[in-house]
Formats: sequence, structure tokens, C-alpha cells
Amino acid sequence: MTKINNKKRFNILLTLFFIIIIISFLTPIIAPDKSYFANQQHPELAYLPMGTKVTFLIKKNESESFFLKKLLFGSNDYEEMISIQSYKLIENQLNIITYKEKEIKSLEWNPEFMKIKEIKFWFGTDRLGRDVLSRIMWGARISLLVGIISTIISIILGVLMGVIAGFYSGWVDKLVMFFVTVLWSIPSILIAMAISFALGKGFTPVFLAIGFTLWMDIARIVRGQVISLKQEDYINGLKTLGFSNSYILFHCIIPSLNGIITILAASNLSTALLLESGLSFLGIGIQPPMISWGAMIQEYFGHLLLPTYHLALIPGLCLTIIILLTMVLGNTLRDILDIKSI
Repeated sequence: MTKINNKKRFNILLTLFFIIIIISFLTPIIAPDKSYFANQQHPELAYLPMGTKVTFLIKKNESESFFLKKLLFGSNDYEEMISIQSYKLIENQLNIITYKEKEIKSLEWNPEFMKIKEIKFWFGTDRLGRDVLSRIMWGARISLLVGIISTIISIILGVLMGVIAGFYSGWVDKLVMFFVTVLWSIPSILIAMAISFALGKGFTPVFLAIGFTLWMDIARIVRGQVISLKQEDYINGLKTLGFSNSYILFHCIIPSLNGIITILAASNLSTALLLESGLSFLGIGIQPPMISWGAMIQEYFGHLLLPTYHLALIPGLCLTIIILLTMVLGNTLRDILDIKSI
């Protein structure tokens, strides 16, 4: 009965996780602000409360961005977005009153490249008048991308080192485990910071730094499993029959590690998300114009006692939810597979 409940819980959690993945992947298309990395700035709209509606005069570019470019980075289809208080269209003449300055402007109306649209800022705007909801969605996209890539790097490196140490034993095992023990004694955030300083700031250095930080625990667990599997009778039988070490490794031992590797991947993903936000909070992670939840928290944590507290609270809650989701997902999977060694 417990196993059935675990499977139901796992299916629900996995569905939620994939929904988040799909939303983050489609962010440039479905986010309210579809500009590059949701960086459309309206200084006159700084710190608008949540749920504020503003009317805009939108001037479109004559040429639109390619769909693939939109999907990856957002678009620059809008040449200009002017926030307006009111407007009046008389024949081909558009008279507008701007949002803050209350300045009256008269423009020639071109319905092919101009439109009037009311936009609702569900989570308000930041100090530069950017849509917070769109930036939260972009933050999810960047954080998950960094987390997934760095997890893949750590899994590949950890499994490789763990299998080599566990299968060949002797001085190879001692050398690998000495290296693992030394690095394991240093806090992960310090290792990630050191690698980030060495590689520099930016998107690629961040996931490399995190990936090279998280492999030690994987190597240690995989090594123990390989040593245990190596002593099984069927492995000894294969050796007696003359099968090569590479055949035994790739056809027997490594496939037996699939369950453990999957659980470790879920566990590492939550740690990678936390490390990425920590590095960005310290200013050595994701750099503008790219968006990170950690950078958003760092920029606005001083607002927690102000009416604009949501600018730091919302990304913090999003980060907490996604980390808890991946942790519970990994623990539930461990219970289903009945693996007690992790």
C-alpha cells in the first residue's frame, strides 16, 4: 500500500516538475514581456504595485525575429512601447498623454505597425519598470538550465571516477578516494566560488563550476556499489569465462547503477539550483542581462521591510518550492526503488 502511495506521489511530483520545465522552456513566447531576457525598461513605471494595469502604445518593427531566436532569447519585435494615460484617435492622427509626465504627443497613426494594448503587471514592476512576472519566468528558465547541465556534468564525472575506483581497486582506488576526501572536506559553495573566480563570470563558467563541485559524493556512492557488485557470483563467472573488463563494466555493472544514478541526479539538481542562486547572490554567477533568482533576491533583499517586499519574496519562494520539489521527488523515487544505501 505504501509503495502504491509513493508511486502516486511520484507521478504527481514528476508531472508538476515537467509542467515547470515546459513553462520555463516556452517563457520567451508566453511571458508578458517577450523582449530579450524580459529586459523591456519603463523607468516611469518603477515599483508599480502587484496587479497594476497600464495602457501602452506599441510600435512594431517592420521585420520580425525568427521563431527559433524568439524561443531561445526572446524577441525585439517591438521598436518602442510608450506608457500612456489616455489617448484619442482622430482620423489618422493619434493624440496621447504619457503616463507620468502627462506630456501631450501627436503621432501619425499606422494600424499596420502600431497598436494600443492594456497590460497587467501581475507581480508589479522593479526599479527599472520591468515586468517582475516575466523576469521570474526567465529566472526559472536560466536556473533550471544551469541546474540540469551541471547535474549532467557531475553525474558523468562522478560515475566515471566511482566506477574506475571501485572496479580497479588498489592504488587507483586510493588515489581517487584521496582526491575525493580532500575535496569533500571543503564546503561546496567555496569550491564553486574558487572555480568561478578561475573561469570568470557568466553562464558557462557557472554550470562548469557547479558540475565540477558536485561529483565527489556521486563518486563515493558509486564506488561502494561497484565494489559490492564486483563480488557477485555472476561477475566472477563472467571473468572466469574470459569476458573483458570493458564488457563487464558496460553491460553488467553500469546498467545496474541506473536506479542509484537517477536518485543522485534528483538530489544533485536541488543542490545545483541552490549553488547557482548562491553564486548569483554573491555576484559571481549569472550576469545581466540574463536573469537569476539569486541575483533578484540580492538586488531587493533590502526591500523586505518595505511595501515592495514582494520583489525579494517571490523569487525566494519560487526557489524554495523548486528545491523542495526536486528533493521530495528524489526521496520518493528512492522509496519506490527501495534503495536504502543513499
